[in-house]
Amino acid sequence: MHPLFKKKVYTKEEINNKLDELAIEINQSYKKYNSVVCIGLLKGCLPFMSDLCKRLKFNINMHYAEIKSYYGTEQTTNKPSINKFFNEKEIYNKHCLIVDEICDTGYTLKIIKEYLLSLGALSVKTVVLIYRDIDENKDKIELDWYGWKMGDGFLVGYGLDYMNYLRNLPYIGIINKDKLEKWTWDYNEDDYDDEEEGK
Repeated sequence: MHPLFKKKVYTKEEINNKLDELAIEINQSYKKYNSVVCIGLLKGCLPFMSDLCKRLKFNINMHYAEIKSYYGTEQTTNKPSINKFFNEKEIYNKHCLIVDEICDTGYTLKIIKEYLLSLGALSVKTVVLIYRDIDENKDKIELDWYGWKMGDGFLVGYGLDYMNYLRNLPYIGIINKDKLEKWTWDYNEDDYDDEEEGK
């Protein structure tokens, strides 16, 4: 386990099992359609979207969008902006699936869903790996699929990051905030036990 972790929450095996479950449900939902536009929200979606799409059995037209919710040090999560706009032809009369690793407040997913519908999408569904069961995301958006429901906790790994680090870990854990102040990224990988890392 990474030395910054307080505890491991979901192992690689658990994530793979959850991906299998989600794929079964999504394949069933889209079985009558020839193709679906899958839109990943950068950057955190990448591991989740890559692994999920390998399990989907319909034609996928893959796109990515970057949603900006921070301006300098000011957090504006209630007014996220879309940094990547789509050509209407890419979305019009298409069924769309938004893929993200986590739903925190729900504002980001709501904004991108409304935007895709404004371009003439036939339908827009959402799938996230982790749904934050917190007051801030109540009534913002109704998710079509999610892997796990969680409360508070500084999650990192498998797309979730700290300062753009740790996204590449194959598991998800809760970071130990007490270690962050003195932490440097020049540690030796041999300094921590990775025997369980792939599990």
